[in-house]
Amino acid sequence: MSLAEEKNLVGCFGLYCGLCPMYQSIAKSGFPGCKILSLTISCKLYNCCVKRKGFDTCAECEDFPCEKYDEFFDWDSFISHKVCQPNIQQI
Repeated sequence: MSLAEEKNLVGCFGLYCGLCPMYQSIAKSGFPGCKILSLTISCKLYNCCVKRKGFDTCAECEDFPCEKYDEFFDWDSFISHKVCQPNIQQI
């Protein structure tokens, strides 16, 4: 995989999609990553960060961490998302 393809797998909220089980899945429910689905995605974080503000990640936003970001992780129990907050802090 090229570096450009790898960069497309960095989610705006700190997840590297290439490690996500939903990305790795060959089932119909698999997810190719938010940047690949950029025209059809309905994620609040993606819409705010990328579509509205033009950033690559939430780390670029002066409002980070914001209510939308915190709310996303309040309900999210997906095990591979546990690294998102430390990742985005590192970014």
